[in-house]
Amino acid sequence: DMSRNPVFDAMFILQNVEKQDIDLREIKVRPANFAHHISLFDITLIATEISGSICCEMEFSTEVFLKATIERWADHFIEFLHAALSTPETSLAQINILSDKEKQKIVFEFNKTQVEFAQKDVPFHRIFEAKAEEIPEHIAVIDNETEISYRLLNERANRLARTLQNRKGPKPTVAVLAKRSIDAIVGVLAVMKAGGVYIPIDSHYPKARIEYILRDSGADILLLQQELKHLISNLPESEMSPICLDDESSYEENSCNLNLSPAPEEPVYIIYTSGTTGAPKGVIVTYRNFTHAALAWRQIYELDRKPVRLLQIASFSFDVFSGDLARTLSNGGTLIVCPDETRLEPAEIYKIMNSQRITVMESTPALIIPVMEYVYRNQFKLPDLDILILGSDMVKAQDFKTLTDRFGQSMRIINSYGVTEATIDSSFYETSMGGECTGDNVPIGSPLPNVHMYVLSQTDQIQPIGVAGELCIGGAGVAKGYHHKPDLTQMKFTENPFVSGERLYRTGDRACWLPNGTIRLLGRMDYQVKINGYRIETEEIESVLLQTGLVREAAVAVQHDKNGQAGLAAYIVPSDVNTNALRAALTKELPAYMIPAHLIPLENMPLTLNGKLDRNALPAPNNVLSRPYTAPVNDIQKTMAYIWEDVLSMSRVGIHDSFFELGGDSIKALQVAARLAAEGWSMTIRDLFRYSTIQELCGHITPLASQADQGPVEGEAELTPIQRRFFGQVHAFHYHYNQSVMLFSEKGFNANALHLALRKITEHHDAIRMIFQRDQNGHVIQFNRGINHKDHELFGLYISDWIKASLEGAHLDEKLAAEETVIQSKMNVEKGPLLQAGLFKTAEGDHLLIALHHLVIDGVSWRILLEDLAAAYQQALEKQEIQLPPKTDSYLAYANGLTQIAESKQLLSEKTYWQTILDAHTAFLPKDIENVPDRLQMNSDAAAFVLSGDWTEKLLFETQQAYGTDANELLLTALGMALSEWAGHDQIVISTEGHGREGHVPNIDISRTVGWFTSIYPILLDMGIPEPFEDQLAYRIKTTKDMLRRVPNKGTGYGLLTHIGELRHKEPEVSFNYLGQFSKEKEAETFQLSYYKPRYEIAGEREREYELDINALITDGRLQVKAVYTQVFSKHSIECFMDRFHRHLIETIEHCSQKKAREKTLSDFSNKELTLSALSSIEDLVKDL
Repeated sequence: DMSRNPVFDAMFILQNVEKQDIDLREIKVRPANFAHHISLFDITLIATEISGSICCEMEFSTEVFLKATIERWADHFIEFLHAALSTPETSLAQINILSDKEKQKIVFEFNKTQVEFAQKDVPFHRIFEAKAEEIPEHIAVIDNETEISYRLLNERANRLARTLQNRKGPKPTVAVLAKRSIDAIVGVLAVMKAGGVYIPIDSHYPKARIEYILRDSGADILLLQQELKHLISNLPESEMSPICLDDESSYEENSCNLNLSPAPEEPVYIIYTSGTTGAPKGVIVTYRNFTHAALAWRQIYELDRKPVRLLQIASFSFDVFSGDLARTLSNGGTLIVCPDETRLEPAEIYKIMNSQRITVMESTPALIIPVMEYVYRNQFKLPDLDILILGSDMVKAQDFKTLTDRFGQSMRIINSYGVTEATIDSSFYETSMGGECTGDNVPIGSPLPNVHMYVLSQTDQIQPIGVAGELCIGGAGVAKGYHHKPDLTQMKFTENPFVSGERLYRTGDRACWLPNGTIRLLGRMDYQVKINGYRIETEEIESVLLQTGLVREAAVAVQHDKNGQAGLAAYIVPSDVNTNALRAALTKELPAYMIPAHLIPLENMPLTLNGKLDRNALPAPNNVLSRPYTAPVNDIQKTMAYIWEDVLSMSRVGIHDSFFELGGDSIKALQVAARLAAEGWSMTIRDLFRYSTIQELCGHITPLASQADQGPVEGEAELTPIQRRFFGQVHAFHYHYNQSVMLFSEKGFNANALHLALRKITEHHDAIRMIFQRDQNGHVIQFNRGINHKDHELFGLYISDWIKASLEGAHLDEKLAAEETVIQSKMNVEKGPLLQAGLFKTAEGDHLLIALHHLVIDGVSWRILLEDLAAAYQQALEKQEIQLPPKTDSYLAYANGLTQIAESKQLLSEKTYWQTILDAHTAFLPKDIENVPDRLQMNSDAAAFVLSGDWTEKLLFETQQAYGTDANELLLTALGMALSEWAGHDQIVISTEGHGREGHVPNIDISRTVGWFTSIYPILLDMGIPEPFEDQLAYRIKTTKDMLRRVPNKGTGYGLLTHIGELRHKEPEVSFNYLGQFSKEKEAETFQLSYYKPRYEIAGEREREYELDINALITDGRLQVKAVYTQVFSKHSIECFMDRFHRHLIETIEHCSQKKAREKTLSDFSNKELTLSALSSIEDLVKDL
């Protein structure tokens, strides 16, 4: 800055010559005081002697200092002068420059955090047990496809706790070596319930580090998963008792809560962090510390006032993992474990956040910023996210401001600060605390409840506002100390001079108070660093480097690239060391986050004049690393090289250079992915790890798929095959053909919020606004209307208030049935609207009917619609702007896409397959009544059976291992046997349905699109058995599975081929549709299914398509099978058929669940010409080899 003085920036002037007035005869001269509008220096102190006193004047640059800062400095200067005069023998470091008022403000007002928590002495697991009793069936943890309720989690932890007690008695010390999973959480809770202390160990740690932690902790028991046993292969069996978390024999039978509450001051966990002595050190945290953290978070984040669905990302050995448990399980929330393979993929993280409706997320700035940049760049929404926490590292002020500007209106964005020694978090900051985010980094804010924070000088004096010192933490979070390190504990944990009986933890962080009572972090006072959220002692890495025996000298330093990103560089002597061998040696001792990005050999270490290491003279990695260079040869390689050079702060990157050897890591990989996305290319982090050079990687990146237009869709389209099939029926325009659901809320529905939610639903899901009309030639055209219509033109909402009528039982049923009949019949496919709703308010709660014409809805769409309705209603109820997840491609685009491929070669190649099915010799079902004049809906009847919960669970979870089948394939096998017995014939063709979303249309995403996508196609159920096969049931299961898996394109081509005249459709007598599982979890907080089931979805005057129509679905954990049939069958015949179906289904489930070894089937191989008999012959030939 050329405007500032290059030599010095502060000036002191003492004016000690007395000024006198000058008398020049008739002219009198006296000094004049002029205000200077330009400061020559940053700050100037002018002291002037006047009449025996000294008058001080401060002149300062307003570009550098605030007036309030100078006024405080002036007060400190006066206090200093008073102290120096009254006690001149006091050293400068001991002189107090704070007034009593300012000291009172800093020590007490800034730390006015006292809150009395009723549960402060209740162990965390007791709080969890109370939640398990209060909401037993609420989902506690979701881990990929597995989920566990509060009741089952509590019971499983109780059973394991008893095993721990039986093995080692009360208060066991237990190491937990596990992947982030339900198993790990069961293990942690079980240790608490047994009154013990747990030591979490990351399964990604090298074996040497795991062995050190196990020995140093003195663990009595090791809990681990069976797949991780190889990590402890070097430990003698006598050292500790291993128990497998995923072995049922490890769990006692008794699942009741244990009557054990450890004392608040007892240790609950030991977390190992990087140490200065070459080995990690264990921090002991108590039950009281941990409970306090849970209660503090509950208050500041208001976690007891809204649903908590927390995305768990932190490593298992990181204390934030324990914090995630506390924030979730103490508040009745759901913890969603982010899979390891997606923790660095912004696109995958967004999908999880969106689909799982995440409300709380905490991670490092290095991860959160790329994720939110991805969300913003793609104009996605996160309507459920309430709290976004950036923690474990400094946050750049500009990044925080960008996040706040983009997302601050819809969520709280928080910068949290904490250390393991003070139980995870100690302070938090959000923009509502006031003050601009000036400087490089965001403040760390104000202390949490019952936490005290001080900024102290080297002599433990309170530092004034704005003056740097060591940050020290007192209060309820301060840990017990370091495990087996009394000297270090005594040095770092000291008495609090400001609060009697309290201890301080000296963090080693440099900080200062800001005028508004928040704290700014300035860096470290030692060589400890934080890289990507991990606290690292560089001395530990230096010690391990020397222990390898490959180097004579080692120094580890933090190097910042031009973007301010920190990375580790290790400088080593001698210069001819084998860096590959050295890196390999480090990976055996240190976790990945502690391995330096750069290993830099030097001839000699730079030294100061005193012979000490001159860290400031260590060269930047880019200045000393040399390598062969191969230039990029095409545009994409040039783009990639430019991005790498910028992200890695390298002057030149060749196409054969390894990203990781140049200093790249997972966080820099995220930056590369974000930069590539801005250039229009998509790259996964996994690809960069797999293909680490530019030449390799460029073959695995793809053009970035464009997001669907988020505006309203309007226009015409051809009918899809399923819609054309519908309009081929008589009276298609006149008699309704709906799908509907009746919902219930005990609290009742707010009519205004419901109205707003329905409006948003119809605007967001374009297909709901569809109408169907005939053109001049009589062809039916679908037209998607826009959103510029009145509410009643887009949806119907009818409200009936029966609260005072005291309706009960049959009378309520009659009223609901009467209203349903009216509402269902209001559908008008030509004019709309095709969404009709009825709200029926009763004294016991409100019933809500949602009905849509089948032309715009299907089974998959209902899942999307109900999820969005719940979200929209809740946001409207809370008077928030309604924001729903981004739209995928429209139904209109899908319909037009089908038209374009109707005569493609790929489609025509399916014709032979379908013709074979239609030509199959098949039987007809025996009829009880011939020549029935019509098969109207009003004359149909129904029969049903419900599979027990135990058999349903076996169907879902214990049958796949036999032949690799799914539930639908086993249902069709049982159905085939029942139909074959009834018809007296081995072969029968039936009609079945697919969801139709995995078809021919390329480059289209309809995963969140509402519409009627269903594909209906024929399949041949062949129950015939060839001679050699003794196990007939096994043969039928395999045949059915292989038949279904060879259906081309999930059956979507059949309707297209019949439309263009390539196939002549023949309607089977029987239809079967398996609708899958319906879960109430996501919407249960807003509404649930009503006991009343809609009865009049299909107009009684409509003719049924099939003589026998069978639907199966799983709800409330039980399979429900319903058959609707026409008058050609007697009630007795259908009941006999359903009994057969039920019996064969149980037989099939039992057969599969009892098989232990997996048997391959034809569809497990690529050769489509292979027959089951041929496969069996091959197996016989090779089984004895």
